[in-house]
Formats: sequence, structure tokens, C-alpha cells
Amino acid sequence: MKHLKTVITGIGLIAVALMTGCGGSGRKGGDLSGLYVRSFEGAFSVGMDTLRLSKTDQGDGKLDLYTIYRSFGYQKIVDGQLQPDTLYKQQQWKGTYDPEHQILNIRPSGKVLTVNSHQKAISLGEGIYQKIK
Repeated sequence: MKHLKTVITGIGLIAVALMTGCGGSGRKGGDLSGLYVRSFEGAFSVGMDTLRLSKTDQGDGKLDLYTIYRSFGYQKIVDGQLQPDTLYKQQQWKGTYDPEHQILNIRPSGKVLTVNSHQKAISLGEGIYQKIK
């Protein structure tokens, strides 16, 4: 538990340092490519979640195409005790970015990533990922 919390805290501090040192342009368009992270802690697990976005093509001229790589690791909490094994999962998605609405639509799953370019963040459901790179 201490090791994972130390890693999560370290990544969080790096993210804050990078965000405060870099001013955002606040524009709706632009390239979303980069690494976005979030950490989480709940009643049943603690962990780290990352999204790596890579622009793959210009698409049809209106929407940009992206490949999204999601990786996350977490530790289960059973009967209030953090379990020693860290579980890892990886996913790969394809999506189109609509800069006018600041939404990245993932196909075929129908997931939607909401982009906040001013804060350099992306939301997936209730999770908010901060851009660190």
C-alpha cells in the first residue's frame, strides 16, 4: 500500500508541477496528443489510470482521428485491508475529435471523452485526467 501511494503521490506532484509551469492556450482546436493521468482511491480499490493519445490522421477535414491507449493498475481492498497484488489492465481505442464541441468520440463503444483544453484535462465519466506530457 505504501509503495502504490508513494507512486501515486509522486506522479501527482509531477503533474501539478508540469501544469503550473506550462500555460495553456485555451483554444478549442489543436493537437490533443499526450499523456493524461488520474489516481483514485475508494472503498474497494486504489490505483492509477493513464490515457495516452496519439493523433493518427486528419480524418475528413472536420474531425481529427486519435488512437487512445488506456493503462491502469489497481490494488483491491478486501475487508478494509489493501491486497498485496497490483492488477493491471490495458485497452486501445480509436476515436474522432470534434473541436467545436470539444468531444472525443470513441468507437464502437460509444464512450465519450470531454476535453477541457484550458485546464489541459480530459474527462471520462466522472474521472478527470490531467495532462502531464
